[in-house]
Amino acid sequence: MASPFPEAPLNAAGIVWFRRDDYAAVRRIMTDCDRLPQTYEAWLRGAEQAEKRVVANGFRAVRAFVDLVEFPAWCRANGVQCDSAGRGHFAAWVAYKTHQDGKL
Repeated sequence: MASPFPEAPLNAAGIVWFRRDDYAAVRRIMTDCDRLPQTYEAWLRGAEQAEKRVVANGFRAVRAFVDLVEFPAWCRANGVQCDSAGRGHFAAWVAYKTHQDGKL
């Protein structure tokens, strides 16, 4: 996938974020569900640690909430799978859009 982002550095990092009530369904739509923790609580601990590392490294953390309908549609439109790489591209896109929209 070609990068839709400008060359200028962005002082923000997107972090994939799941809602508790959606977590079981999210795992079902991911092609690499075996790479995600079995429980929301285990996933949340890891996500919160990642968010703290982003902030500690001087970046703004942008939570990229995964919607059960919109995320698969976004993946199809952007030629990526519903997997770790797709989630990473999505999180970067949300951070970029948040910056572009002046919300950072």
